Amino acid sequence: MMAAWHGLLILGLLLAGASLLFLRMNRIMPDQPKEVPIYTLEGMTYYIKHTLHELTSTNLSDYGLFRRRISSA
Repeated sequence: MMAAWHGLLILGLLLAGASLLFLRMNRIMPDQPKEVPIYTLEGMTYYIKHTLHELTSTNLSDYGLFRRRISSA
């Protein structure tokens, strides 16, 4: 008889926990901010212009792309 009561108690606790979890997961937050675009056309244009200017105005040896060959004579 006690096993039946324990089984009902455990079943009741599991159902209560599942229902609380279900209600918590489905609630809608009232003050959620609207999605702000991460990338804008102006921001991408500025980044591309800045990066191209930086690549074309620096010395190639700064990046290790141009190495002078030293002859071992």
